[in-house]
Amino acid sequence: MGPTTIAFNTKTGDWRTRYSFLPNCYGFLNKLFFSNNETDSNQVAWLHNSDTEPRTAYYGKTYGSGISVTFNENVSTNKIYKSFSLEGSNNITGENYFVVNTDNSPVKRYSLGKLKDKGGIMYGHIGQAQNMMAGGNLELVGVIEGLAGAFPGSMSFFMTTTENDLLPSSADSLYILGEPQEDGSIVFTSFYGPLESTINSGFIEFTPTDLANVGYNPEDLAQSVNYVNGRPVKTIALQSPAFPVPPIGLLLFEVNPSNMFGDEPRGQYAEAIISLGSQQYELYSLNVDYEPTNLDHSGQ
Repeated sequence: MGPTTIAFNTKTGDWRTRYSFLPNCYGFLNKLFFSNNETDSNQVAWLHNSDTEPRTAYYGKTYGSGISVTFNENVSTNKIYKSFSLEGSNNITGENYFVVNTDNSPVKRYSLGKLKDKGGIMYGHIGQAQNMMAGGNLELVGVIEGLAGAFPGSMSFFMTTTENDLLPSSADSLYILGEPQEDGSIVFTSFYGPLESTINSGFIEFTPTDLANVGYNPEDLAQSVNYVNGRPVKTIALQSPAFPVPPIGLLLFEVNPSNMFGDEPRGQYAEAIISLGSQQYELYSLNVDYEPTNLDHSGQ
């Protein structure tokens, strides 16, 4: 964390907010509010609350503003969180997040993305839970029977599967390999070796190293499924130009995007972290829609 100023309201007797600047002194002149900090420039004072500068600009640097709020109605009740909305001006920009039960491990953080104006109200989509409990994130494509072709940046495999299984569930899906073990378990790997990520009920996301070694859909989805002499062929795009060892006999799995195929976030309470940008805005209320449930956080 960089330099921080904490603001105290003397009228209400509470701490109100934090600022991303650190002044040396404050002063009022003709009802104008000034401060300054150590600087090599000729500017000895900074005018706050100026209409000619962004509201979050201090000493020539523009910061963003944001707010964090907690939703804890019926705090003992486990809830399924459905949607989030904000009533205010529609110039609020930036990435926003929705966090469920922040004191639990791992932290359950979901991206709201950029808020969208719908009928005068800004809505944010609460991302789906990034885990495998619902079974929708991980899908078996089939068994790789043989190599049908190899080109820089892609490989094609003969598969034992049906055409429907070969079709990608999403253009953003990723592909990993699975090797069945004698005890009935499956060891998941990338196309170039072991995965750093653990694929289980607590799966969250691939590491940057994993993302460089897993498979992708071709840019032209029509090229993802073909037939050669009547045999189904699945084409996988690879980021590396190097050819991996053909994974003959291994299982091919499709990892679907969690924000589309994951389970709905669950917990007793939640927190929204909203980026409000640097322009003037109005904020009236923040709302969340939830449904009580008797299931626990894992959906069981």
